[in-house]
Amino acid sequence: MSGDRSRAVGPFIGLVLAVTLSACSVSASVSVGSSELSTSKLAAIVLKVTRRQGLVAQHVSCPAGVALRKGTLSYCAARYSNGESSRFLVRQTDDKGNVYIRPAEMTAPAIENEIRVALRQRGITATAHCPDAVAIVVGKSFECTVSDAAQTGTIPVKITDATGGYTLGTITAKR
Repeated sequence: MSGDRSRAVGPFIGLVLAVTLSACSVSASVSVGSSELSTSKLAAIVLKVTRRQGLVAQHVSCPAGVALRKGTLSYCAARYSNGESSRFLVRQTDDKGNVYIRPAEMTAPAIENEIRVALRQRGITATAHCPDAVAIVVGKSFECTVSDAAQTGTIPVKITDATGGYTLGTITAKR
């Protein structure tokens, strides 16, 4: 009987996903010859960042009327097909429309995708769910849930840098 139990535990409990990943960020120019940032250009850049994360945002919204001013911060929001969303920080690097864009928080759909891909590379099909809107704090850890038809486990995620880079740890059985 213990043999049956060990088979039921399945292939991913105890699996080490020692993966270190960097968050995506980009610097770009988004002025249109006016005194404000171009919301359409900002949205297009955020779409590119989400694609680099292995995602496709269904909708991106950025604030209108943001004056060109060095150091000004604003946020864009991306919404995904599963209903999740994530925010992106837009920091103006000068008063000419040049910006630096990076995730404002850990992007749950991107982490979930990376976990699925890492498992799929090992021949395992599973789903992953991570908490939304985890603040980017170097050294902070949180857990994502990993499931297939036979089992559920958790995997630790540790934030490794100020841009949202992270490492994945070992999947453990969920209690």
